[in-house]
Amino acid sequence: MKKKNLIAILAIPCLLGAFSLRADDSMDSDMSQDQKVQPSENFMSTYDRVKTMEITPKAGPVVSGGVDAYFEVDYIFWHASATDLAYGESGLREVKATDTAATLSTFSNTSLAQGKVYLPKFKTSSGFKVGAGLDFDYDGWDLGLTYTWLHSNVHESARVMPAPTPGTVNAGGGVNQLSYDLADNVAAKTTGRRGFHLHFNALDLELGRSFFISSKLVLRPHMGLKGSWQRLKTPFTYTMDNNLVDVNLETTLAVNETYRVRPSEYYWGLGTRFGVDTSWYVSKCFSFFGELSSSIMWNQVKLNSSSHSDVVNASTGASVVSNAQTSHVRVRTHRNNLVLESQIGMRYDYMFSDDEYRFRLQAGWEQQLWLSQFVEADNLSLQGLTLMMRIDF
Repeated sequence: MKKKNLIAILAIPCLLGAFSLRADDSMDSDMSQDQKVQPSENFMSTYDRVKTMEITPKAGPVVSGGVDAYFEVDYIFWHASATDLAYGESGLREVKATDTAATLSTFSNTSLAQGKVYLPKFKTSSGFKVGAGLDFDYDGWDLGLTYTWLHSNVHESARVMPAPTPGTVNAGGGVNQLSYDLADNVAAKTTGRRGFHLHFNALDLELGRSFFISSKLVLRPHMGLKGSWQRLKTPFTYTMDNNLVDVNLETTLAVNETYRVRPSEYYWGLGTRFGVDTSWYVSKCFSFFGELSSSIMWNQVKLNSSSHSDVVNASTGASVVSNAQTSHVRVRTHRNNLVLESQIGMRYDYMFSDDEYRFRLQAGWEQQLWLSQFVEADNLSLQGLTLMMRIDF
């Protein structure tokens, strides 16, 4: 009996709600089709309501008597380096004239000295950036173009163990033919030398907007295009003391060999670029800034490489083999590579003439990483000091 009373009590609100919905449906059915689809006279779309509101105030100068443009120039002092450029190592025991096959066979890891791998001694070089752009009246957007130039030239030499060689070089012919394979003398005395010559050029086209999201924080999201053309030469040379073996007379000749390899890579690429810049104000004029961007580049890389060998008599200096071209390689590839860029530092802004013009100075530490870029050298890394001066007028 109690259950029946409870069900009756719960059913009353449900019945009342159903009658109410039925009454609303009846009223709607009496309305004309035009009355239901036409908006009221006071209706305004979300876009129309927002477009006249200053939601995120523009952070740059508001120019009324100028051209609303800017110009900037940067001094860069960057360290350039690349991977996969090792040209030798030290620590292996040298082969001596008194060594025999029996003593050579006893070499083990315990008889090796502590060694190291030799790379070009990368250094820091000076370069520059120049940029110009316009600030538009359209919602405070800005469009700018920046060009970056950097050249780096490095040479480094050291006493090393030889790297792989072109194989067998023959001189003369017939009975007096001489031949040798450096692989038989892997512990011979060798001096290695490697260069790193980079010509770096880049263009960045950005469309962005700088605005306040709080009284002390400014953001500038941006998008655009990135283009770059580069040339990288990484020549290396080995000077080795070796023996030529006369395969017919079974005699040896002490010689000095200079083995040269000249790889040159040419890169060009174009891709999309996205990022965001931030300014963290500690006062009206001073702020910390941080910038981050990335690009995906569609590129072409050409590799031209040739190797030559010069062999002279160690005693007389007479030429045994001169300018023997052992190989010539040409490679061209098309692929995508990723570019990551970041910068952090501090800047000073001076606004004048009723905040219509701005003068800016900033100093930052900038880093760029070009992944899977070259064939011979692979990744390229750039980092260092960037000093910038800019005027908005």
